Amino acid sequence: MEKKVLATSYHTGGINAISPVIKRLNEEGKTDVVVISYKDAEKTFQSNHVGYRTIFDYGLKDVSVDSMKELLKGESPDLILTGQSCQDKDNKDAIDQTITLAGKEKGIPTISISDFWTGRVPYFSDIFSKNGKFKFLPDYISVLDEIQKDIMIKEGFPEDKLVITGNPHFDNLTFLRDNFSKEDLEQVRKDLNLGLDSYVLLYASQPVEFYYGSDSSNPKFLGYTEKTILSDLINVLIKLSSSLII
Repeated sequence: MEKKVLATSYHTGGINAISPVIKRLNEEGKTDVVVISYKDAEKTFQSNHVGYRTIFDYGLKDVSVDSMKELLKGESPDLILTGQSCQDKDNKDAIDQTITLAGKEKGIPTISISDFWTGRVPYFSDIFSKNGKFKFLPDYISVLDEIQKDIMIKEGFPEDKLVITGNPHFDNLTFLRDNFSKEDLEQVRKDLNLGLDSYVLLYASQPVEFYYGSDSSNPKFLGYTEKTILSDLINVLIKLSSSLII
């Protein structure tokens, strides 16, 4: 009988990380893969060209642990695969967390795939509970590299749960690099109205303020936001501007 994998995530990074795994499993055809989406996650699964079902297809209204137990009762998967999402001020329940806890209570193996290096504790903890650290810890956590593994061990994660795999979302970067020609580079600079010898700085950030707050009133506040970092970056560039002129 074909084994069944149930895959889900809520945050964009988590969905991007598990989507290549889902596609690979579907291509191999050795497992039945069921993908569950919820709210805004649908757009990201669609952009990754991954088919999915929603919790509403199961007659559920939320992603609480009890709801996930009902979902698992109907699907009976052999393995649960998640990305990494965490609670925020608007969502006490994150499907990555609640389905992991529901799966553990039912004895179903659980695996979570990392999409970023630092600050992993909130993704496996109930931040609204005093003793909620690692409440949602799965059986195994896929990590990016030795750097992340060392960081997570220092944060208190059990070493035997951490497996270095890299982020599957980056698997196609080598192909993209090898097939990006000089003509492609020139066209990108032309589209951006930049000279071939101009300096280019890409600033890319997650919505830090949305998920972690803008000050210490939020228990997850990191001490910075994408806005304060950008401001610091601009100030540094201004100070360095004289040395950047050739």
